[in-house]
Amino acid sequence: MKKILFLILLTLVFIMIWFGESRKFFCLNNGKCITVWKTFNNVCYIIPGKYIGFFGPSSYSYIQTTNIHNFDIIWKSNSDSIIVNSDDSTFIVNNFSKGVSIIKYSQNKRYNDSLFTYFDGKYHRYKKGISYISVFVKENYALDFNGKKL
Repeated sequence: MKKILFLILLTLVFIMIWFGESRKFFCLNNGKCITVWKTFNNVCYIIPGKYIGFFGPSSYSYIQTTNIHNFDIIWKSNSDSIIVNSDDSTFIVNNFSKGVSIIKYSQNKRYNDSLFTYFDGKYHRYKKGISYISVFVKENYALDFNGKKL
């Protein structure tokens, strides 16, 4: 009887974790991927590559934000770093020795604008050939550089 009760309780905890936390992988055609992991306590981890760990990333580079942000991730050509472009300043970048280096777009906005964008008369848009993903965390989807839903 105790064994059955324990298994039922364990199953309920597993189901709560499975449905309460959402993890999605978004990949471009060139094999560049990110993991968007939304957790219970309104914390979202954005991790370069496919991260399948049970606990928050402690030794990999990642971005920590809330579950309602929108942002772009730009992969620099022939580099092991990414640039994160977000209008909101409430995200935290944590760089570690493992994985990709993460750079905030706003740290060198003028330089990054000259490299990655052009002005079409109304808006700054990314230049053709730039590999990026636009992530919409709240809605739980992403678009690639061609506007295709991932």
